[in-house]
Amino acid sequence: MALSTSRSLIEDEIKQELKDSLNPHGLEVDNFYLSSLTPIEGSPVEVNQKIEEPGLPKTVEEIKSQRTLSGDLI
Repeated sequence: MALSTSRSLIEDEIKQELKDSLNPHGLEVDNFYLSSLTPIEGSPVEVNQKIEEPGLPKTVEEIKSQRTLSGDLI
């Protein structure tokens, strides 16, 4: 006998975990579809990814050197 788990059972467990994780933040969700929470395209997202702090503002020379021109030049 092959081991299998009902898809709806898995979805119910995931929905309950999501509700439980949102509830302490004051967010209550009654109905939602897992497909609306699942990205269709894209790469996996790292949860503990560090956000880089912005550095010093660019100088006028840096901004000018990084400009690109588009369109018709006369």
